[in-house]
Amino acid sequence: MLSRFLKNSWMILSLIFLVSCGGGQSDTPNDTTADNTPTQKAIQSMSIDSGPLHVCAVLLDQTVSCWGNNEYGQLGNGSFSQGPAYEWEETPTKVKDVNNVIQVSTGGIRFTCVLHADKTVSCWGYVPKSPLYEAFDPKNYTPLTKIPGLANVSRINVGLEGACAILEDKTVSCWEAFNTPPTPIKNLSNVKQISMGDIYGIKSNCALLEDGTVHCWRSYLDQPKKVENLSDVNQISSNYGEFACALLNNGSIKCWGDNLTGRLGNGSVDFADFLTPVAVQDIAEATQVDIGGIHACALLKDKTVKCWGSNEYGQLGDPNIGIEENRRFFSPEPVVVPNLKNVKEISAGFWHTCALLADNKVQCWGFGTNHTVAF
Repeated sequence: MLSRFLKNSWMILSLIFLVSCGGGQSDTPNDTTADNTPTQKAIQSMSIDSGPLHVCAVLLDQTVSCWGNNEYGQLGNGSFSQGPAYEWEETPTKVKDVNNVIQVSTGGIRFTCVLHADKTVSCWGYVPKSPLYEAFDPKNYTPLTKIPGLANVSRINVGLEGACAILEDKTVSCWEAFNTPPTPIKNLSNVKQISMGDIYGIKSNCALLEDGTVHCWRSYLDQPKKVENLSDVNQISSNYGEFACALLNNGSIKCWGDNLTGRLGNGSVDFADFLTPVAVQDIAEATQVDIGGIHACALLKDKTVKCWGSNEYGQLGDPNIGIEENRRFFSPEPVVVPNLKNVKEISAGFWHTCALLADNKVQCWGFGTNHTVAF
């Protein structure tokens, strides 16, 4: 069953990540050295996007700066690290030779893509041909590359193993390798937004149509299927885990899928599958929803933020909140992120969260201070 597979995958990924960090340093939930107060980055940004283990921002001059994990060269600074000791860039650095950018998407662990003002797309990093745990070969690193056969793009979204683009005609095309033309998704039109979610090759990609319905598919060859009992949707988020959320036009949020660590936000501590969308508790005036690996956050009308799900690394904004079960720390209902206001955009990663403020500055919180993607 997919939900059981995801639970096992999540535990394996956590183990791989912690072992890879190495160095004898602790990044456990009880690490008292961690500072989960939102920490400000010294950049001025138009937009941000949090990947699983790295973050990028489009700056006011339409260039891009990134920080976080750089094992596969996904930061675009011309370098990458190898072996068990991850290279962690805590200071945002500009991506080389990237300009005229209007959007950045960082959903891939290994690579990053940008949408240019001329409506073309460029990517850099590493796209493996085998499973997520494939060892990185530096010979396979791809520097900044234009995606061939892709033009007139209005929006992009990167997943763990591939990416998709909405074209000006409101259709969708997707790709997995940088050097192959994208594949159109059949029987999908009038698309308003796309959101890719996959883990260990199991894809769960969703599209929001202009009529307010949501249609999801797994493989590029699959027929997108409508999510039942869900309508009047304004925005969607389907990311690294086996779950998704939708912001409705009335400001409420509904989520569906696997409820691991209470990440559906409906107050249930039952780690089960909810195939029908359920309402997130205590959310009535949301303007954006974004989900990470095992948590989710909502930006509210008053420019504050609420988060729910796993709080194992303080990604909900306060390491002291939530409940513990089998050494998992989580909150099955939304909690306010403290010391955070005047937010205009949020973006969640695996174990961290970032916010773009009204003054164009970026604040992040979450996983550790020794091995962090956000601080």
